[in-house]
Amino acid sequence: MDRAPFIGTMDRIVKIVKLEKSQSGTGSVSSADDEICKPWAKLESDSGFEELQGKIKHTVKRIYIIRHNANVVANGKNYVLIDSEVRFRITHVEPLGRRSHLKLYTELYE
Repeated sequence: MDRAPFIGTMDRIVKIVKLEKSQSGTGSVSSADDEICKPWAKLESDSGFEELQGKIKHTVKRIYIIRHNANVVANGKNYVLIDSEVRFRITHVEPLGRRSHLKLYTELYE
């Protein structure tokens, strides 16, 4: 059974953003970050691997634990987590306890 982390282990500030696409007057599309929240987080797991299938694909998977946020629970798969200017796509949001913490499964593709 997963437990909520001790408060002292949540030692990094991450930013969770939603990508907003906008169109300029000339028709070009650009995306901007709309900040959802900026919580303290615990990096629980960090792993990565490379695949060689025609081209090299480098994948990094991380698991972060943050305090409960109803917006992240509802729309987490549409958001991006930024940790030290590195952008991770949130692939799954798992609640820990009842409205206590969230476990965010993220991926980075390079």
